[in-house]
Amino acid sequence: MKKALVLAILLIGCSKSGGVSNGPIASTDDYKTRGAAMLDKMVDAMKETDCDKLASNISSFIDANKGAMDAMKAWDKDHKDDKKAFEDANKDKMQSMMGSMMTTMEKCKDNKALKDALAKMPE
Repeated sequence: MKKALVLAILLIGCSKSGGVSNGPIASTDDYKTRGAAMLDKMVDAMKETDCDKLASNISSFIDANKGAMDAMKAWDKDHKDDKKAFEDANKDKMQSMMGSMMTTMEKCKDNKALKDALAKMPE
C-alpha cells in the first residue's frame, strides 16, 4: 500500500502510453506544465478497476515516464516551493484520484501482476 501512495505522489500523473518529456526541467513553468500533463495522464491510467489491467497501466506508465519522473524528482530536491505550490494547486484532483485508486489497490493487493508493476517503481 505504501508503494501505491508513493507511486501516486511521485508520478503525479504519467501516461499509460507515451511519456512526458524526459529532459531536465528548465524552469518553474516547465515543471508546472510537465506536472499537469503527468497528473492528467495518471488520473486516466488509474481509472482502471480490473487488477491485471491496472498492473499493465502502471507498468507501462513507469516504462514510458521514468525519465520524466527522474527529472521531476531532481527538480523537487532544489525547488521545494515549486513542488508545494503544484501539490496545493492540484490537491482536489490528487485527492479524488487517491480515493478511487486506494479502493482498487485494496481490492488488488494480492494481485501478483500489480505487485510486480509496483516493484518497478523507482525509489
